[in-house]
Amino acid sequence: QGDDARPLPHISGPGFRALDREALPGVTAVAGEATSRGFSTVIDGRAVWAAGRYVSGAFFEVLGTRPAAGRLLVRTDDRPAAPRTVVLAHHFWRRHFAGRAEAIGTSIRIGSHLHTVIGVTPPGFVGVRAGDLGERVEDAADLWVPMSQPAGTTDAATIDAVGALGTLVTARLVNGITPHEAGAELQELA
Repeated sequence: QGDDARPLPHISGPGFRALDREALPGVTAVAGEATSRGFSTVIDGRAVWAAGRYVSGAFFEVLGTRPAAGRLLVRTDDRPAAPRTVVLAHHFWRRHFAGRAEAIGTSIRIGSHLHTVIGVTPPGFVGVRAGDLGERVEDAADLWVPMSQPAGTTDAATIDAVGALGTLVTARLVNGITPHEAGAELQELA
C-alpha cells in the first residue's frame, strides 16, 4: 500500500458510487469529496451557517486521518439507511462547542434532520478539495457529512445531485503505481 493518497479525476456522484464498487488494479481504496455546500444548522438552539462537505465513508481512511476526538466517518456511515452522523472540523468544534469532549454524541440539526456528532478532525485538516483549490484553513469545511445522506433528504434524485457538479476522487495507490497510471485507469473506466 502506498504511503500517500493521491487526488485523481473529478467524476459525477453516480459515477463515483459505481467506481467505489469496482475492483481497481493498482488502487487499494478510493474516496470521494463532493462540491462543498453551505449548511443551515441549529446548535443548542442557535442558528449557525456552516460550510460543509459531502464525503464518502472511506474518505478519512484513504487520507490516513486520525480524529482529534471521537471517531471519523467509516463506510457503514455512508449508506442511506444509516443513522445520520456528522464530523466537526477542529476549528468549528472549538468555536461552537468550546472544544468539550461532551460534544461527541450530541445532536445538531442540519437542514431538517438531526445528525449525531461522532468526531472531530485534527487541527488544520482541510481535506483534499480545500488544499487542491488553494483555500486557507479558515475557508475549509466546518462539517463533514456522509455523501449518501444529503442534509435534509433521503430522496435518491437529490442524493445523485450531491456530486453532479463533480466529485473529487482520491485513491490510495499500490506501491509502484503512479498517479498518472491510476488516473488513466479511472479515465478508461469512466
